[in-house]
Amino acid sequence: MRIRTSLMTATMAATMLATATLTGVAQSAGREAAKADIRKALEDYVAAFSAGRADVIAERSVLAPMLNLGGTAVNTSMTAVDVRTRYDGNIKALAAQNYQRSTVDSATVCLLNDAAAIVSGRFTRYRTDGSVLSKIAATYVFAKSDGQWKITTLISHGTDRAITCQD
Repeated sequence: MRIRTSLMTATMAATMLATATLTGVAQSAGREAAKADIRKALEDYVAAFSAGRADVIAERSVLAPMLNLGGTAVNTSMTAVDVRTRYDGNIKALAAQNYQRSTVDSATVCLLNDAAAIVSGRFTRYRTDGSVLSKIAATYVFAKSDGQWKITTLISHGTDRAITCQD
């Protein structure tokens, strides 16, 4: 009886350990999949921005209302039309400087929960002749809405202020 109880206890402990381990692996895999989806959403946003597609940004990349916290001002785009108008203006201003494209130099994704994440990164903007227009940094708040990760907040800041995240 004593051996049987010890054997049952050992079996239960092993089962609990295996379940906890598998749950941790599944959670980790889920987190990594979500982070990959968020990175893809950021890459799609940068590609749309580089292509001058304010319409795509407003429809696919941003969830309105969107908050834009710049160095000197706070701007809110309440609707997708407002988002498109704001990005149209930004894209036209950059075009006047011979802007061609942006690249993601680095991006840290911090998954806060199943529906919220922060992405902080450094970016390079290039002119049509291939020279560097500017080195910038921004932090984005992403929210998952209808199964898609979208930007809700953009915070512009210095390249020395990009944040990191510990998993």
